[in-house]
Amino acid sequence: MPELVCRVGRLPEKYAYDGFRLERRGFLSVFSFAVSDRKRRQELMERGAAVIILPVDRAHRKLYLIEQPRHSKAFVQTPSGREAVKKIMAEGPARPFEAGADKALALELPAGMIDGEEKPAQAAARELAEETGLDVAPDRLTEIKTFFTSFGGCTETITGFIADVGDGTPRVTACGDGEETIAVWKYGWDEAFELARAGRIESGPTILMLQALELGELRAKRG
Repeated sequence: MPELVCRVGRLPEKYAYDGFRLERRGFLSVFSFAVSDRKRRQELMERGAAVIILPVDRAHRKLYLIEQPRHSKAFVQTPSGREAVKKIMAEGPARPFEAGADKALALELPAGMIDGEEKPAQAAARELAEETGLDVAPDRLTEIKTFFTSFGGCTETITGFIADVGDGTPRVTACGDGEETIAVWKYGWDEAFELARAGRIESGPTILMLQALELGELRAKRG
């Protein structure tokens, strides 16, 4: 039974939201609004809904990861990138910089946005085929969980799926979205779990999905 330890602030019976204003429209749209108990306006990024897929070969205890450029890394993990962010946020001139391709590469799971009227499982099957070539029907995917990526600044949710794949899984040509640069890797389960523990995998949703697989394995062993 949970025990309430303390409260900070007073929780109202309800909140009133109004004063909506679109601040920026684009791939990452931002809107602002007023909340009844806040003095300052709030801002949120409208990102839409996404899916992430963990392809697992249970018979051989293998799984698939992809490696691709994530350019936000270069602005965090290089001194020049961090300096550029400071200048940009101060609305000053930021100097152009270069970073080796390895500074932008990220090891993660296939993922992508839900398009139009797609169901999450349909989007997951499409993204899996586009990014890895593994062709799995939507009804063969196991839904794990839907979660928020950042309560503090974004409306985006991600729905996770596990795709059971193996030697007999059909394959199509992996083409991405036409602009992606993707390498598909096959790892043993324990190798992938260790990569996550060692910090080699930095994607939060990918780590959560790997932990779900590892937790499921532990539960199965315990019976």
